[in-house]
Amino acid sequence: ATTVLDGGTARAVAAGSGLDGVGVGDGGDGPRTSATMEGVGGSRFGRYQTLSLLGSGGMADVYLARATGEAGFARRIALKVLQPHMARRPEAVAYFLNEARLAAQLTHPCVVQVHDLGRAGDDYYIAMEYVDGADLDHLLRAVRARGAQVPAAIALAILRRVCDGLHAAHVARG
Repeated sequence: ATTVLDGGTARAVAAGSGLDGVGVGDGGDGPRTSATMEGVGGSRFGRYQTLSLLGSGGMADVYLARATGEAGFARRIALKVLQPHMARRPEAVAYFLNEARLAAQLTHPCVVQVHDLGRAGDDYYIAMEYVDGADLDHLLRAVRARGAQVPAAIALAILRRVCDGLHAAHVARG
């Protein structure tokens, strides 16, 4: 998960679903990257059009995308797309679908909202709330580049919100 800072809050954003190391492994195609995925910045998955790659994990890629609809409706979302080599593995697809079903049940200020789960051809995707802001990795790199440290009060506030989101997910899972 990636942590995104949003107006002083931190939200856990799924950038890979953590299936690595759970017996699924790599199927050979490898993850998509902006250099290898044809049409990034324009690929369509149902009513979603990718704009840019936000990150890749062992199981899925996350894109900034635009949801489109009637009468010129448009909204920016985060689109998590199961990588093709994982989509050929029934256990990975089941895990991905279960993740979406569980995440859709969560309503918490420190957890992004799931808007949609779908399939376009052989591609499975989860449409999620897009939180515009700096991710935690970016913050840490910027602070280190200046030879500084994140002040303890800020680090604890971020950690508390991450833990709040994880706790909400744990409680919802049962």
